Amino acid sequence: MRLKAEMHHRRMRGKKIVAGLDCAGCLEAGGGIASAAGRRAACPTPTTSVSDKAGVQTDKRGFITVDDELQTNVPGIWAIGDCNGRGAFTHTSYNDYEIVAANLFDGGQRKVSDRITTYALFIDPPLGRAGMSEREARASGKRLLSGRLDMSSVGRAASAARRSAS
Repeated sequence: MRLKAEMHHRRMRGKKIVAGLDCAGCLEAGGGIASAAGRRAACPTPTTSVSDKAGVQTDKRGFITVDDELQTNVPGIWAIGDCNGRGAFTHTSYNDYEIVAANLFDGGQRKVSDRITTYALFIDPPLGRAGMSEREARASGKRLLSGRLDMSSVGRAASAARRSAS
């Protein structure tokens, strides 16, 4: 894996895609192309290109702006996955696809706002959440009951802390 690499060419070699990369001065050739950019817009070049050529709007962070059904401001163009800024998780991106496919091909009326957001952090002990955060719940105006439990009161967390301290 190379970070901060710039691709200067790509071509087919048989059935494989070969990319020429410039990684801070060292030229490398790879057997595949992948792009990842953490929490930033995952596809800044395509986003800029789409915006320039088709008039698709982007937000101040470079994400493609979509409505609740993932449609852009241009009729016939939808944006799913990391490039719309609505969740940088594989399952969220797949759910984007499900929403668009159901609405386009099955006459559905699915919306992003209808999904229950899930979150997991694979640490020890694991951390997970389903649904709204407390801040989101309070902002929604819905009645809620909130509780807190200090992690030192959670047996597995206390055990993990003792293991890491020894």
